[in-house]
Parts: sequence; structure tokens; C-alpha cells
Amino acid sequence: MRATRNVVFVLTSLLCVLMLGAATGCRNVYYDAMQAVGVEKREMLVENTEELRDTLHLVKTEFGVAPNRLATIVQPDALAPDQQYEQAQILYDSCQERYDELNNSIGKTEEVANSLFEDWIEETSQQPTDSLRAASQRRLDETREAFRSMMRPVRSASDRVPPVLSALEQHVIHLKMNRNAQASETILAELDRSQTDLQALLDQAQVAIDATNTFIHSMSRQVHQMKTGQQE
Repeated sequence: MRATRNVVFVLTSLLCVLMLGAATGCRNVYYDAMQAVGVEKREMLVENTEELRDTLHLVKTEFGVAPNRLATIVQPDALAPDQQYEQAQILYDSCQERYDELNNSIGKTEEVANSLFEDWIEETSQQPTDSLRAASQRRLDETREAFRSMMRPVRSASDRVPPVLSALEQHVIHLKMNRNAQASETILAELDRSQTDLQALLDQAQVAIDATNTFIHSMSRQVHQMKTGQQE
């Protein structure tokens, strides 16, 4: 199945390039192609949320160890000033990349969720009886609220990254502009002062990870029920 999905993804990507269509149209082609091989939007949402959770783990890990890595880089006589700057820049770039990955994953997850909910609204309106429409609407409302409840801490975690990233960037700039032993000493003295923002980020990232796990469990149950025809 994974190989089939990869083939579909490649073919769809090529089709989108050839079509030179709008981004939304391209995404719809991808969704249609995935559904054609039996991958429903609920499954896509589970997979995207799993990717989002894993990205949150990476953000928490990368930023969590960044102060110690920077402290090691700027230890007196550990590296030449030019090397200290270069290594600090690499550390910053890696953290920035993780942040970009997080925002990209958030966008992809929200995108497939919104598409799923749009389809669900249409399907609900087509139910043949009032009772079936009410049941579908209730399940839609519950799922949409569960998704929103997950995304609130995720968004909050993302919002806590810039202050930490900015502090790291300032350290890199300081090393770039002052390539001497005094620059290292200044950074070592400043590192403890940025711990409050960092700890807030790490704590919120864990809250977001827990929220994604809860949502993944709930949506996986829906996928199982859909495939087996079970009813709650």
C-alpha cells in the first residue's frame, strides 16, 4: 500500500506541474487520486496529524538541546572565533528549519481537515432521513471541535518558537560581529536569561504532543469503524 501511495503521489505531483493549475486545484487532484486507491480523507488526516506530532517532537528536542550545544560551541579555547560563529550559525539554521517544518505540517493538517469537513457537510445534507442527518451532524460537530481542541495547543506551541529563535539569532549575530573571547563570555552569561521562554516552549510542545495523540486515537477509531461498518 505504501508503494502504491508513493506512486500516486509522484504521478499526481507531475500532473500538477503539467497542469500549472492553482494550488487548491492541485490539492484536490491529490485527494481524488488518494481516494481512488482507497485512502480516505480521514486516513490522510490521521497520517498528517502523526507527522505533525513527530515534528513537534523534533522541535522539542532540537530547541531543548540548543542552549547546551551553544554553550559547548562558545566554551573558551574550544574553537577559534570563526569556527564558533560557523557552528552557531549551523545550530540556528537547524532550529529555523524545524520551525519551518512545524508551520508547514500545521498547514497540511489544517488543509486536509478543512477538506474533510467540507465533504462531511455535503454528505450530511444528502442523508435520507432527519435522524441520519442529525447523527451525521452530531459526529461532524464532535470531530470538528476535537480538531480545534487539538490545534489550539499546537498553534500555541508554534507561537512560542519565535522568541527563542530570536534569542538564538542574537547570539549568532554577536559571534559574527565580535569574534573574540569576550563574545563567548557574554553569550555564556546570557544563556540562563533566555531559559524562561525556552521552558515555556518545551512545556507547550509537550501539551501539543499529548493533544495530537488524543486526536490520532479518536480519528483512528473513526477510520476503523468506517472500514468495518461498525456503528457507535
